[in-house]
Amino acid sequence: MHSWSPDDKPRKPEMDCFGFEAVVGGWGASALIVNLFQCQLPTPWIYTNDRKCIDRATFWTYYSIINITTDIGIIILFCENVLKIQIPWSKKILAMSVFGSRILVIPAIAVQIYHSNKAFASTDVTFANWEAAIALQLVQCLSIVTICIPSFRPLLNSLESGQIRIDDLRRRGQVKSTLQAPYHGQ
Repeated sequence: MHSWSPDDKPRKPEMDCFGFEAVVGGWGASALIVNLFQCQLPTPWIYTNDRKCIDRATFWTYYSIINITTDIGIIILFCENVLKIQIPWSKKILAMSVFGSRILVIPAIAVQIYHSNKAFASTDVTFANWEAAIALQLVQCLSIVTICIPSFRPLLNSLESGQIRIDDLRRRGQVKSTLQAPYHGQ
């Protein structure tokens, strides 16, 4: 999406794409750094002591809101580019719905924010985290599935061996065999 020759000036879609890459890269780097240093040394893994750690509820809310924002932005950017392509509307709608399926992740992220904040406010960290953990797993699973949807059709086409189609044609009686066994009946 963002390839041009050295002589050409970058166009708006390419600059938008670079902008989203920069935002996502900065967001990921900040999340990694904050997670690595969320609590003071010498025990950075003990995050139950709030006096020595960052406000995790605020951090995870920031992280999730930026995730939602970048998802919406990338979907809008893709839809704008698909609308400019000269193909039939049916194919435009198909492409936008396949790549726009990422919108399904946004409600899961909202549920994750709710359950994470509820868990961080609880005094029983062990019990309170199970709902947040399931919400996080749901977000991760939906993210992976929705990003893979465009690859499903080529994958399924490459796995097709032809066996199903031949069997289906025989079952329907549309294939005639050249070899016929003699009938030894009456």
